[in-house]
Amino acid sequence: MRIVNDRTVSSEPRLGLPMTKYEDLVGSVTHFIHNAWHMSVKRPLAGFESQFQVVRNLIDFASDAVSYRPGTLQLTFQVISSIGVVGNYGVESGQMKKKIVPEDKVDIDSVLPIGYGEAKWGCERMLDETLHRYPDQLRTMAVRLG
Repeated sequence: MRIVNDRTVSSEPRLGLPMTKYEDLVGSVTHFIHNAWHMSVKRPLAGFESQFQVVRNLIDFASDAVSYRPGTLQLTFQVISSIGVVGNYGVESGQMKKKIVPEDKVDIDSVLPIGYGEAKWGCERMLDETLHRYPDQLRTMAVRLG
């Protein structure tokens, strides 16, 4: 097993890497963890716009990796999310119901009403609408730390 920690500019196409380096990565990656995120409970949802572009570029990276090796790779793609995505889970009419939070997608009513939680939820939805559609090629997960 080899772990590579590459410096990238994830907001740029091909993660800001020269084409040869990018092709080396998509040709060899088996696991990918995205843990870089600006933490701010004061920033509104619009303040996280750049993070949506980063996640979009990472989705492209994952797609390129499985396309580069069709039928031979199941890429593990992990995004570190937040407990803020489920911070209101079970809250109805001001009453907290004792419920176990599912390890599955949740609707917007479960999200804490702050930009940070809303942005994390939006990125989880981006994964659901793209990478989760290809379970044979991509093992995609969002881990909600709290």
